[in-house]
Amino acid sequence: VLFNYFIRTKMLNKAITRHNAALCNNVKEFSSRQNPGMLHRFFNKVDSRTTAYTFGKFDPTQQLQGHKLLHDQDQQAEYNVTNLSNGFTVLTESQTFPGPVHMGFLMDVGTRDETAETSGALQALKNTYLKTLKHTNETINYGMIQMSGGAMKMDFDQERTYFKGHCIQYDTIDMFQMMVDIALEPRSVLAANVAKAKNQKSHDLHNHL
Repeated sequence: VLFNYFIRTKMLNKAITRHNAALCNNVKEFSSRQNPGMLHRFFNKVDSRTTAYTFGKFDPTQQLQGHKLLHDQDQQAEYNVTNLSNGFTVLTESQTFPGPVHMGFLMDVGTRDETAETSGALQALKNTYLKTLKHTNETINYGMIQMSGGAMKMDFDQERTYFKGHCIQYDTIDMFQMMVDIALEPRSVLAANVAKAKNQKSHDLHNHL
């Protein structure tokens, strides 16, 4: 038992010594790098001792030595269509490549459906699409988008209105709930007044240009 303990202790000491030596060499290598010298800056010459030169001297078109590529076969996306009893149609697409979750809310309504009384309603909704009241408000919605690292926007044309966004998988439920709120929740009087003011400014800017 004592012999095995002695052997293991000796092997561990050697491993720690090698690790410390490698660490010291790396520290010395980094400490030797410096900013461009006075002469290099004065004559606008490249100083090969700088950190920027050391990290940027590799050709980006050449494969790194010892780097192993990961190959995967292409996958065909699968689509699923579900018709709900309330009139909504849900279209889902399977993931074929790691990335964010994309979501959208398409409505069959556009500027062609506006009347003389409701003219400019879609533009007003676009100017205030984050102003909700029931579950959240504009500040919370904006912060949620920023914290998720995603995006949310509204577009419309003569025939369609489309709310779309994307985020990481962790924030999918919150972002989807927000998208449903901004698409279906009625706007308040405050939001309507803000929309009217923004619409007027948009017309003023268009006339000015």
